[in-house]
Amino acid sequence: MKLNRDIFRYINKNFSIMYHSVSGGKDSTFAFLKLVGEPNLKIPIVLLFNDTGLELRSTLFSISKLFDFAEQQGVKTIILDYKPYLENTQYANKNAAFILKESFTRIPQAEKLLEEGKYSKKIFSCCNYLKHRGLHAFAKTTSKNALFTSSIRGGESKNRQLWLAALRLEHSYFNFDIKLNRTVFYPLRDTNEGEVNSFLLKHPSFWTTEKSGCRICPVVCLFEINKNPQTLERSKRFYEKVKISRSGQNDPLVSINLDSKITDDLTMNSSESLSNNIIKKMEVKE
Repeated sequence: MKLNRDIFRYINKNFSIMYHSVSGGKDSTFAFLKLVGEPNLKIPIVLLFNDTGLELRSTLFSISKLFDFAEQQGVKTIILDYKPYLENTQYANKNAAFILKESFTRIPQAEKLLEEGKYSKKIFSCCNYLKHRGLHAFAKTTSKNALFTSSIRGGESKNRQLWLAALRLEHSYFNFDIKLNRTVFYPLRDTNEGEVNSFLLKHPSFWTTEKSGCRICPVVCLFEINKNPQTLERSKRFYEKVKISRSGQNDPLVSINLDSKITDDLTMNSSESLSNNIIKKMEVKE
């Protein structure tokens, strides 16, 4: 991540605070460690984590280490909870389990869209309502001159490559995000995976999982993503239960009981989130 002084002069002049979201994956971890150690960055950084209660255990331990480090550096930390942001939506008074189950019922529709070349992850409501919606709502409570970061990297997907290439053509690292209603900074615009890995290998205490993510996911099931075999197994088993329930008379959003092989590493009760137990000590200190 090689950013010249002019970029930070621009940031220091136009923004009063930077909010950096971490997912527990290596890219957002790398970006945070580089930004917090950047001598030319003069505005304060706030570290954000969006707690869905569905994260992998390895993700949560990575987040815990990052929050500890942030507090040692005097960086404020905030944990976002999706539940307050479900009010006035079709998921009001629902929890992560309900939203996740409903998303799995949409896999057949997603398969059809995939065959037609029209697939978008937006068909699954879990990412939107459990991850993105809370951040969007939180952003609108911040000052107008707050700057948010995005840790997307071009090597991850074609869409991200195209998006970052467009920024590169504009000689920019910034974009105004309509949903956030704030400016977003893309520090990893020109960063490759080798640079990320090399840095984290030199700082092994922050070496993290290949990818962050949930312990059960319809996208993993749809594409049979095998980077985390346990996640794939849990997701496929859960989908089988959804299909069995849908073939009968019961409402799959109510009747599915998760068996022990799924619940072994999955806390579906959002009020008893695994992440709450691990990072309870990281409550915001006013």
